[in-house]
Amino acid sequence: MEYFFTINKRPGLPHLVLKLLSAVGIADEKKSRHRLTLVLLIFVLMIAIPKICFGYSSFEASIVGIAELLFQINNFLGLFIISARNEDLKRLIACAGKLADEVFQSGHNDMVQLLTSQHKQMHTITRCYCLLIFYTACIYAFVPIGASCWSYYQSVHQNSSVHYVLHMEENFYGLSIRTSLGHYLIFAIPMTLTSFVCAYVGNAKIMTIFNLTNYCTAYFQLVALKLQHESESKIDHRGVRAIVTMHQQALLYANLLERIMSPIMLMQIILCVLMSSSMMLYFTFTVSRTT
Repeated sequence: MEYFFTINKRPGLPHLVLKLLSAVGIADEKKSRHRLTLVLLIFVLMIAIPKICFGYSSFEASIVGIAELLFQINNFLGLFIISARNEDLKRLIACAGKLADEVFQSGHNDMVQLLTSQHKQMHTITRCYCLLIFYTACIYAFVPIGASCWSYYQSVHQNSSVHYVLHMEENFYGLSIRTSLGHYLIFAIPMTLTSFVCAYVGNAKIMTIFNLTNYCTAYFQLVALKLQHESESKIDHRGVRAIVTMHQQALLYANLLERIMSPIMLMQIILCVLMSSSMMLYFTFTVSRTT
């Protein structure tokens, strides 16, 4: 795993995020775009169709299942929007590369230090968050199977009832996943892979937004430092041109970032409201039944 986080490239670009995106065929060559199709198939076959087409065991289960569906739509659709804006993302990366080149060619140590420290901070935060999501996904993926097998073992030796723990609230293509061990394993084994895919997709989306937004802030700070250096020295036509060029690149980066992120932010607001509403309905219904 340490190999994945080791990136021997010059600071100035969110290399780790680009590595996360390229693994699913985004910001990469067209020949690897089939990976995103595989991610879409996993979402449709393992989450969307079972939750939409096969009903639920109770009203409470339906509310939880719909909330889970909205949460996963939020993650997967966010990544698909980034993929749909792939050309803008490539232009944004190229723009960021030009800004980084300008910083390292300027010879100003404070500008290089600012970019390098920001890069290290973003890399460290992204690395820690990825590890946190990975270990959380391991727990989420394997604990339900372990708990279900332990419950089955106790039922055999102690003549007790079996409780199968589901990764997600859904009926899986008509299988008796709540009463049959064989059917449960048919559901749980591919759902283990799905859990890791869901974690990866959500992590990639969140870290993309976090890194690209923070780098945008850093680039405008670099423009301010560049202007400060030129104002302290005898400014000439070449210096003014360098400042204008750098500022134009930063503005272009911000414009491309807005085009990529604005539909994602709108989608997240809508889906978060729907998820909150569904959970409020669940709590209201649960409390009304207990009183």
